Amino acid sequence: MPVVQASDIEGNALQSGESGWHAIACRILSDYADAETGRPHESIPDSAWDRLRAMKIDGLFRAADPRSGLLQSAYARIEAMQQASAAEAVQALLARDVTPLAFKGVDLTPRYFADGSPSAMNDIDLLVKRDEIGRARTALLGLGFRQAYFDETRGALVDADIADIADVERMHYELYPFRRILPIDFEPAVAAELRASPAKQPLVFDDDGGAWLVDEIDLHHSVALDVDPQPLFARARMSVVPGALALDAADHLWLITSRCYNEVALHGKRSLRDFAYIVGILRHESVDWSRVLAVASEYEMRPALYYYLRFADSLFSNRVVDPEVWSRLDPRQGSRARDWGWQLACLFDTLDAFPEWAKRPGGGHPPACP
Repeated sequence: MPVVQASDIEGNALQSGESGWHAIACRILSDYADAETGRPHESIPDSAWDRLRAMKIDGLFRAADPRSGLLQSAYARIEAMQQASAAEAVQALLARDVTPLAFKGVDLTPRYFADGSPSAMNDIDLLVKRDEIGRARTALLGLGFRQAYFDETRGALVDADIADIADVERMHYELYPFRRILPIDFEPAVAAELRASPAKQPLVFDDDGGAWLVDEIDLHHSVALDVDPQPLFARARMSVVPGALALDAADHLWLITSRCYNEVALHGKRSLRDFAYIVGILRHESVDWSRVLAVASEYEMRPALYYYLRFADSLFSNRVVDPEVWSRLDPRQGSRARDWGWQLACLFDTLDAFPEWAKRPGGGHPPACP
């Protein structure tokens, strides 16, 4: 099976005559994979910079550029407040005999990105056991969180309608989000840069220049509709959030990779931040591949893991995944009902090349794309 590698995307982007943000994005991720994030990058066009911010990996960019420093300081400030909020929530949950499991950014960002987060984290993900949901909800409400949404026209949180809450919680493996708004201070130049950001971020600004953090906790009772969460607790390790558990490396790897793949295909996700997490796990952890492969087989997850893990592995100058893993994850071995191919073209704003094997004998090609 032909393999799409980071170098292919870099080459195609540079030949296209476009802004080249594709190549810059791959180079930034590759530098992180090879522990070279301290190496300064060249200056880049504003259009490429905006794309990196929209794709939520601009925090990995190192350059003698004032924008980079401003945003790094902002991301550090946001992360510090979110980690403090997570710690407060965990202590409130523990006081009600609920032991939460932290996953995704709240646990991985401090583990792998001590020199700076890839971007601002939008929310805090916590997993609790289903029979603890009632106590967990009470604990968060007691901290001033509300199941609410931010109404931009009113400039305030508005409690969600009980019917909307019921619809979300009946059909999903998580509760309607818990939110509160906290004041957050930035220097004027930092606030201006954040206001101009094209990326989704957990901030709102008032007309007087003040900034507010939308502090959000997503409370889960599972990680997918068809996945039993109990083994995740049995295999959990201690989180960097005091008092909480966390997914171990293998479970984090298959969860983040498969969720990202499905969200790109089904929900229009357009972010590269998850690849930074995937690379972080591959770079820093000893992954139990037998478990990853077992999960892939049990939940027919081969396509969701094969394509994106293979791309992430290509970001390393020396591959870190055993070739045997690829033969075991080959999507042709099971159901291909959710096999959408590489799905890298939509993430990098490119077009997939027409497959060589499908070209007519004698060199016939399909019509060129406009």
